[in-house]
Formats: sequence, C-alpha cells, structure tokens
Amino acid sequence: MIEYIDLTIDFAKRNDRLNGITLDRVTTRSYDTAIKFRIEIIGHTLDDTYDVKILTKYHKSGLKVMTALGDSLAIVDGKLIYTPKVNLIAEADYVRNYLYLSKDGLGLDMAQFNYEVDVSQIGEVAVEVRQVYDESYEVLLAEFEQGADALLKTVEGNESARVNAEATRKTAETDRASSETTRKTNETTRISNEDARKSAETIRLASETSRVNAENTRKGFYEGFGDELGKKANKQQEAWITPTLLNGWSLYDVNNPLAYRKNSFGVVEHKGAIKGGLSGTSPYTYTVGYRPKEKMLLLPNASSGAFVGGRINSVGVLTLNFTGNASSVDLSGMTFVAEG
Repeated sequence: MIEYIDLTIDFAKRNDRLNGITLDRVTTRSYDTAIKFRIEIIGHTLDDTYDVKILTKYHKSGLKVMTALGDSLAIVDGKLIYTPKVNLIAEADYVRNYLYLSKDGLGLDMAQFNYEVDVSQIGEVAVEVRQVYDESYEVLLAEFEQGADALLKTVEGNESARVNAEATRKTAETDRASSETTRKTNETTRISNEDARKSAETIRLASETSRVNAENTRKGFYEGFGDELGKKANKQQEAWITPTLLNGWSLYDVNNPLAYRKNSFGVVEHKGAIKGGLSGTSPYTYTVGYRPKEKMLLLPNASSGAFVGGRINSVGVLTLNFTGNASSVDLSGMTFVAEG
C-alpha cells in the first residue's frame, strides 16, 4: 500500500499544466482508509507563516469542499499533506483541486491539480499514479478565479472586515494614549525647567545680596580709620577678573559669573557660583598678584546641605573638597589678603 501520493507544483510553470493524476484503483470497501497527498511547492518551504486552502470539487457527486490548515491539511517538513474524503472520491468520475497559497496576509498564487477515478478497476486498497495533460486548465483557472476566490471572500470577508476594524480602533487608541503621554511628559518638563529657573534666580539674588552686604561692611569698617583710610576705601575699584574654569567646572549662572578682584587694601574679593566639578579637583588658578601670602583655607557656601572646604596653595591653585551632593558652590563674600 502506498502511504503518500507525491506531487510537485511549480507556480512558475503553471502554463505547462502538468498537474493532473489518475487514480486507477480506489477502495469502496472501507471509507476510513485515507488517501494522502504529499505536495512539494517549488520555491516555498512551507511553515506556520503560510496560509493554505484547497477547494475540492467532486464531479458527478456535485459537492464542493473547502479545507484549510488544521482541517484536512497539515504542513510537515516544509510540504503540504492533504487528506481528501475517500467516500466522495469513490463516488466521483474526476476531482478538481484548487490550491490557494498566501503568506502574512498577502496572496501569493494559485494552482490546480486533478485526478480521474477509474471505477472499472475498483479492487484492493492501492493506488497507482500517473501524470495526465489537462486540456481544460485555463477554463478551470478562470473558474477558480471567479468561483473559488468569491467563495473565500464570502467565508472570510466579514471576519476580515471585523478584524481590520478592530485593528484600526486599537491603533487609534494607541496613538491617542501615546499623544497623551507625550503631552504629560512635555508639561512635566516645562514645570521642571521653570522650577530650575526660579531656583537659579533665587541663588543669583542671594549671591548679589551677599556681595552688596560684604561691600557695605568693608566700606563701613575702613571709613572709621581716618581720612586717609577712608579715601582709600572709597577709591574706585578695579575690574573683576573672570578665571578660566577647568576640570569640568562651569558657571552656575551666566548672569552672575564667578569673578575675583583686589581692592585698594590688597584684599581679594569674590562673587558668583560654579557647578559640575568633582570633589578634590581644581576649578581654576589665581593670577600672579592675586594669590594669598601663604596657603589659605576658604569655606564657601554649597547647595544641598553639603560641606565645602577650599584650599589655595603657594602657586595659586584652588582645590575644592566637599561631602554630600554639592550641585553648586558659591564663593561670594570670600576674601583673603593678596601677596605683596
């Protein structure tokens, strides 16, 4: 007994129409005996991404049967296994099979294979296969395109429309949710930026207030030491020096940049804040003439509750060390006596 009837279908050679067979003997004694076709499709190694349907027309019985994967069709080792109904074959003169192949929702091609049933040789369960030339292939092809395709559309059309509508609804809902998320993110970013701007403005105002208070204290202190000292204290101040920042340090507020100068008493004054550097690094080096007479320790203000200590060595290198997370270091009001 033959287990499989092997067929090869090549869509590229469809006009050769060499896709018919003849069953010389078919059983009518036992309808549960299966005839299985093992079909190789040239150019396609079938897997679960393919959608395969076969419309079978049993001529003489007048029946049409539509089969699909999971029904009388299966994919095994890249080939299509088709099991028709034996009882319907035994009652037919010939059988037309229209194979429709699609992948990922796109139709690829169709093919037609047929077989004739020689009822005069009904006997033991066995099959013998030979290829036959189908003169009416073009007519059958047209019949498939007008009939089988219409049948498929009727069976699948409503469900396909429902699935498409549901997919469109889900896409629209996803787009709406995404737009809402983007809007909320933008609003959060805007509020965060506004809070940061207000915080920077508060720090700038505090730095300016500290500078003004230090200047007023300095003037008031020196004015009590006599006319000469008073004149010196009220002498026009030199311009601020803006140092070149190093090692990842940058200005905290460009509207209130870090700078230092030397007053008429030889005292170096500071204003402004910096940010971004790591503890133990040097933000800048003092210009000659603006360095302390000896090593100097400064205690500038820092944000986030951090403790900061500044050390100036004999060649004017300022090094900042701090504990905690110092998002900014404010040197406003820091002073020391410059070298002679």
